[in-house]
Amino acid sequence: MPNSFFPPTKKFQFRKFSCDVPIYSATIVAAILLYLLNLCTIIVVEAAEVPTAPKLMLIDGGLREWVRAGHLPVIPGGAQVSLRGAFTDDDHEADIYLMWDAGFLYVAALVKDDVVDVAQVSASERIWEGDGMRKDKMFFYDHFRIFVRDPNVPLGFDVWSSPIRDQVRPYMWGGRQRHPGSTQIPVQFGSMSAENVYTFELSIPWSWLEIFPQTDLKLEAMFLLTDADQPKMDMGEKVLLPTSHILWRGQIQLKGTPPGHKTPPVSAVDRIEEKIKKRKVPKIKRDVAISKSDSTEQKKTTDQVPEDMVIVAGDEFAMNQNAVDLSASGSMSVTSETDPAANEYMEALTRLAAINRKLLAKRVVVPPTWLSDLAAEKGLSKAQRDSLFFGLTTFLHRLVKQKIDSRTHMLVIDMANYAGTRRDQARVFLLDFLRRLAKNVELPENPEHTRLLAEVRGMGLADESGVVLVSTLCTNAMEYFEANYFEQRKATTTDALLKKAARKSGMSFAQARSLSLIFLEEWLPP
Repeated sequence: MPNSFFPPTKKFQFRKFSCDVPIYSATIVAAILLYLLNLCTIIVVEAAEVPTAPKLMLIDGGLREWVRAGHLPVIPGGAQVSLRGAFTDDDHEADIYLMWDAGFLYVAALVKDDVVDVAQVSASERIWEGDGMRKDKMFFYDHFRIFVRDPNVPLGFDVWSSPIRDQVRPYMWGGRQRHPGSTQIPVQFGSMSAENVYTFELSIPWSWLEIFPQTDLKLEAMFLLTDADQPKMDMGEKVLLPTSHILWRGQIQLKGTPPGHKTPPVSAVDRIEEKIKKRKVPKIKRDVAISKSDSTEQKKTTDQVPEDMVIVAGDEFAMNQNAVDLSASGSMSVTSETDPAANEYMEALTRLAAINRKLLAKRVVVPPTWLSDLAAEKGLSKAQRDSLFFGLTTFLHRLVKQKIDSRTHMLVIDMANYAGTRRDQARVFLLDFLRRLAKNVELPENPEHTRLLAEVRGMGLADESGVVLVSTLCTNAMEYFEANYFEQRKATTTDALLKKAARKSGMSFAQARSLSLIFLEEWLPP
């Protein structure tokens, strides 16, 4: 095997030995062994160091550039290593290597396996079901799983890869944790094999991991290797056998400063918070004399403040600023707390602040502008269209929030009663609304698409899952309402529609319900 194929590795072997120990020294030996045993029980788990890559990496499966890489020996009984099944040196050995630079996290693995059993198992076909069993096919073939997560976010990213072997080409897919995987990911992957040895080499963009790399940054990581030994066995027979896998789980820490590395950008929120910390709030002057006539005039002025006046930049800061300005101009100053005029002044400002808070608390709901285009041929007025819209959002929100499974045709009846229209008008409006919404959520420049994307990301879900959920839900509902929805044989329920859309989007029913609630809340009537 050429030396350029593998990185240099260190192997340690303990040899068995025996010797005669005098009886008088047995106590000393026992004491020494006990002391060493106590030392071994004090284990400090530290993050595995990830050094910088020496140069631009060539991802081809050859590990020539990995001389300076961080080394994780994945051996049974090793630190932070757990396993399932039996692993011996002759059966399966693995070493994992890590490096990084400004653009990528690099991961490689060198595996010695007595029996190589590989297959291209796609994300959509990874679940095997039969005879009442449900098995994950990834664990019945040789695979390498990489998981990386920023500790400050709830979900990380997975990459599954299988090595090259004979006529089976290397294969890879991945995605955000707990989401459907895809082969369309920006990860480079290479693999080489010879006899009973094969390699994995991957470069994973930090941008895809949604991580800004920094020196000394610690990340949660897991590296799992499966060991399958039945290359000629059918899957139906394999599932009856036990599976074996070994994994390393812990923290990895980036070390060094690679070329082209930049400091993390300062977010807009951080900049605003920093400015707030530096802002000096003026103090209210006290113990300044004030005439009774001036205080009466000011009280009259503040009592007559119109209700549409709103202090936007913070009530306390605005009130303090106004107080200072008035005192500087000579028309008003705040006196001590025992001064009646000062008390009246502060009471007036308190009433003004209460009015402002009340006004700011009111939620202004504006129906989508495109509602005016819907069902115009039916002669609906603007008020009727808005009423149908608010009736629809109100009833849907109530059904989802209270977990009520309703007959779908009841939506039309409730909408018509709410808006005072005929049922056929409500039905046509609903069809037009569903058709338009399904189109809008797929257009990147549309407000509905932007809002849906923000809400989906806030829930930690894949971007496309929200679009698929809403568009599928609208499409299935349209098919129902375009038919004779009063026919019993075609009757369906709101939960049935939502569950069907959730399955297609890859969400759980609970996630689909939560997203629906969030999306509908901005369209509820004020």
